[in-house]
Amino acid sequence: MDSEHFSRFHRLLTTNNEPSDAEAIAVQEAMEERGSDLMKLEARIVEAHMVLNSLLEQHKHEEGLIFHLGIVFAPIRRLPRDILIEIFLFTREWVGDLCVMGDMAPIAVGPRPGPSPLVITHVCSEWRSVALRVPMLWATIISRPEPCFLGNFDPSRDVRLQTWLTRTGVTAPLDITLDVRPLSYNSATPLSWMQPYIARIRTLSLMGKVVRLPSGAFDSLELLRLWNAFEYDNANATSMPSLRRVGFRGVFVPLRFIPWGQLTHLYMDVDSVHPRKFRNTLSNCRALNHLDMSTSNFYDAYENPSVSIADNIRITMPRLETLAIRTTNATTSLLSHLTLPALKTLHITFNTFPAGLYDIFQDCSSFRLKSLSMHGTKHFGGMDTADFLKIVRTTPSLTEIILYDALLVTRALISALKSPSLGGVPDVGPNLEYIGIRNLSLRHANIMDDRLANDYDILDMVTSRDPSREAIIEFKPPRTRVFRSSRPKRACAGELHDFGIVDGPVKDTCELLHICF
Repeated sequence: MDSEHFSRFHRLLTTNNEPSDAEAIAVQEAMEERGSDLMKLEARIVEAHMVLNSLLEQHKHEEGLIFHLGIVFAPIRRLPRDILIEIFLFTREWVGDLCVMGDMAPIAVGPRPGPSPLVITHVCSEWRSVALRVPMLWATIISRPEPCFLGNFDPSRDVRLQTWLTRTGVTAPLDITLDVRPLSYNSATPLSWMQPYIARIRTLSLMGKVVRLPSGAFDSLELLRLWNAFEYDNANATSMPSLRRVGFRGVFVPLRFIPWGQLTHLYMDVDSVHPRKFRNTLSNCRALNHLDMSTSNFYDAYENPSVSIADNIRITMPRLETLAIRTTNATTSLLSHLTLPALKTLHITFNTFPAGLYDIFQDCSSFRLKSLSMHGTKHFGGMDTADFLKIVRTTPSLTEIILYDALLVTRALISALKSPSLGGVPDVGPNLEYIGIRNLSLRHANIMDDRLANDYDILDMVTSRDPSREAIIEFKPPRTRVFRSSRPKRACAGELHDFGIVDGPVKDTCELLHICF
């Protein structure tokens, strides 16, 4: 308000007095006059906004021109080809194998295709040109028919597969997966299309019914994985001088073209295996280092696994360091027939622990075992404390023991593991670093037994083996207890065994116990 109006209405503006009739008329006239001036100002503001908006549009346009001109100098245009290739490789997936078989992962020859492997070729012509000249980008090949495909599948007529193969060049090693499992009721899928590439294939995974491999030398093949594969077997037309690892899933066939004598790793998760035929195959695997087998049927009606096997009949595998048997009847059969002097890691499965067979197996092998895993299939009834302690006493080299539903943690067990000396030097399991135990929750099983050890018993035992300071206990969900020595022999924080428990009834009813010495 300007000084003229303020002076005229000073009394009214500075007091609460009611205006007279004349003053009210004067105030009303002043308001109307000022309202007219306000409308003129608003009109000028609208004009100013229009001018401002026009200037802002021009400003934005000029900024856009400068930005697009500046793209010419963008660093991405000056990237060396090798850096651009590294960027391309990082846009792909390097994990997620279709044909998982234990720890037999393929040696990576390049990234996996992923759901959108062609995105980088759609950016610009230069990127497409570079990407199509990098064989590593295309070296991992997955071929499978479309979900709606009903006819016989011939990969040689698959335009996408043939285009992909062409992009791998002529020297890059290849990882090829052929998955025709959905076509199990059709005729076998031919493999002749592989012929030009057999010398470069490093990993070959065949899933589903296929015809015989093409003849020739698979010079680079290191890993062969078969999932219900092979309808025919060609014996002498194929050579695999570099093959070291073989995996079977679904069906096991001792294929004649496999150079069994040079294998270092054999994985089996199959429906049925005849014990004698399988042992005949093992007798040829003199270089085998790692054997992992699981089968739902490993039975010979004419075989009695409890009968002692003569030394001259037992199969000696001088280089086998890791043996995992995940089937009860396979455990008794193989323990009674194998001699493994180099064994360091053993995983066995049983209903009732075969103490006699294990003793003979241990005596014949004279191994220095480092890691022992035992998987019981009966809750709390698979193994006696005395049998377990005998193993620990006769195998002082043990550093790790893993128990799945195989043994109750009793006071007698914990007492035997205590060190009898004040200096903490244990008589039983002197080199033990870790024990992991999974058992059905005793509370869930309604088992109340005074023989069972409590947390104080276990803490006292761990402290006795390292008396420098009292052991500690940690509680972790769900139903997990971790007992740690004051100076654990290994960094147990990252070394606790993963029992692979997923959500469900098992997770809700089991307890995990980790002891770190």
